[in-house]
Amino acid sequence: MKILKLLSLLCVLFLCTAQSHAQQQVNRVYRMDSRSPDEIFRSAGGGFSPRGTNDNIAEHIQEYSDAGHRAAASAFISTTVNQEVAIAWGVGFQDGETFYVYDIRPTFRFYSVVLSLQRLYAQTGNRNYLRLIRVYEDQAEYVALGGISVTQIHGAQAFLYDESSGSYIEGSYILNNLYQDAETTANVSPYTPRSQLPTEIITPETYCALNLTLPRYRVRLTASTHKYPFLSKSRQCHDSLLTIAYLYTSFF
Repeated sequence: MKILKLLSLLCVLFLCTAQSHAQQQVNRVYRMDSRSPDEIFRSAGGGFSPRGTNDNIAEHIQEYSDAGHRAAASAFISTTVNQEVAIAWGVGFQDGETFYVYDIRPTFRFYSVVLSLQRLYAQTGNRNYLRLIRVYEDQAEYVALGGISVTQIHGAQAFLYDESSGSYIEGSYILNNLYQDAETTANVSPYTPRSQLPTEIITPETYCALNLTLPRYRVRLTASTHKYPFLSKSRQCHDSLLTIAYLYTSFF
């Protein structure tokens, strides 16, 4: 059994290395955000900044970090190479409010989540990393370490809720006057954490239950769609947390 496990890890490490070399260059990523370009496209305090310095990718993608403590809060900003995923995020969670999909030029500080989780599995043999990959791989997520400068954001596509049709429609595309054009791409290698490897991982199956005990009732903003079935569990979890929060504020 140990030999089989070792061979399995060697295969994953080989595939991970081969994939990093064969990784297509990513020169455009997207991020859904409810904040308007008036706030994001500012020379002072603009762009997207992380809440902390925690570079644990497994915790980041599950939003299992303490935003109240900088050392525990995530050091990453989420983006996706799939524009449809970013739009689905907004459609599923904005509940009629306007949202924006920001068009971003990535740099070497952007890393593939799937590739990074594959590397962590190869290093540790912890199969929970494989579970995370299965749940989140369709998000096609790239994380930006340390934030995203306003000069990397090309513009923002607005999405407005149309009450007559009960659906979202495209609004105007707002250009960012502070954008600086350059030929940059995301990193083709997996992210190697500065901190020690985690000894345990919060799995997708237990994350929602754990959140029910947290006073902030935070959950990762993902949308439930038929096209992206991996999001349905997160939406159900999100709805459960909202119900708990309502009951808590109403009766306690």
